[in-house]
Amino acid sequence: MPQNYYRFYSLDMDKWITYLDIENKYRNEATKKKCLLFIFLWQRYNEFYNSKILDNIGDKAKAIKLADDETCQQKYNELKENFLKKFKQIEGADTPRTWIKNIKNNEKIYYNNTQNSLKDFLTIIYTIRCNIFHGDKPPNDTNTTLIAWAYDCFDELLNACDYWNS
Repeated sequence: MPQNYYRFYSLDMDKWITYLDIENKYRNEATKKKCLLFIFLWQRYNEFYNSKILDNIGDKAKAIKLADDETCQQKYNELKENFLKKFKQIEGADTPRTWIKNIKNNEKIYYNNTQNSLKDFLTIIYTIRCNIFHGDKPPNDTNTTLIAWAYDCFDELLNACDYWNS
């Protein structure tokens, strides 16, 4: 495992890794792989923005600072409808899905037809990350589908913005 992996590892992640590793319990290999890739994509993003943003601001503020980038805003606007469409299709407390819950404080984080700016999108991605890394998000089919959505969309956005080369 990569050296920095242990910096992010927690008991909550242990539940996820165990869940994703049991083949007979979780049969969708593509979704399983995307969940693991999301963990590593976030780690890469976290290290990258911490090396670029030296301001003394919190982790969440750094994570959503990408919303200030005009090029990324333009790229996101081109991708937004597809991201929203896929998000709405994920099973959840409401149908179509319009929000997720921050497990730590029970706050609803919205991503829908009216709350869909790049900052809203990054906040949803950050909340999904927090729910896996620090929250008590139970490993199940719905949550793995949500994480796979986060991986697909976030990876697509970062590549469209050419983020790694900035």
